[in-house]
Amino acid sequence: MPKHKDPDWSALLRDVRASGKTQAEIAAALGLSQASVSDLISGEIKSTQYAIGLKIFALHRAISKRKPAKVAA
Repeated sequence: MPKHKDPDWSALLRDVRASGKTQAEIAAALGLSQASVSDLISGEIKSTQYAIGLKIFALHRAISKRKPAKVAA
């Protein structure tokens, strides 16, 4: 049986950061410390609890649904 591979939390959280959210805002949404979010983004922490993973997916989904800003002509 193949071993389960964790999602790339770092990439998902980097996308959320690129949307304008601060590490502190992400931490508050996830119920984690800012330091833990920093460790997840840097890849120092590679796995997380199931409930936190669901919250990361939800944050990423929310920023993915936003429409890009219109560029002024």
